[in-house]
Amino acid sequence: SVHRNPDPPPDHSTRLVVTGSAIHDIDAARWLIGDFESVSATGRPKTDADGIELLLIEGHHIDGGLSSIEVFVAAGYGYEVTAELVASGGTVTTLGGELAATKHGGMRAVSYPQIWLDRFRDAYIAELGAWVRSLDGAPFPGATVEDAYLAQVVAEAVLEALETGKRIAIAV
Repeated sequence: SVHRNPDPPPDHSTRLVVTGSAIHDIDAARWLIGDFESVSATGRPKTDADGIELLLIEGHHIDGGLSSIEVFVAAGYGYEVTAELVASGGTVTTLGGELAATKHGGMRAVSYPQIWLDRFRDAYIAELGAWVRSLDGAPFPGATVEDAYLAQVVAEAVLEALETGKRIAIAV
């Protein structure tokens, strides 16, 4: 997956890059590919602040799958999250954050949202509606507490991998 933000937040830190941004991609990789067996990670420090601005995570999954997660919090151009699932028979790719495209003079230009809420507003409204309906007994189709816990376990392993430079086994 690719996760890009236009600028790092004021409280930027390596921990925030992992637990505030990458954690969503970690959760998606687990949902698409299965539980993580181990992770390794590397990051590029931000030159004018503490923490990293570019994070690369390599995930090894229990069933043999691999995942690659890139988080870049200083992309400059806008907010973009995409994912691609590659299999022996083909690929499936999510569309980027384009909210509009302009075609003119043989060129195509797209605009990207500047904050994550613009990209995911409709999804958050639908999720909140499903949660409210679940209070009246309807089944809730979203993520569980276990999903959140397992994503956090992997995020902590990513932080350890960044610190040690080693591939870290996921222990749950």
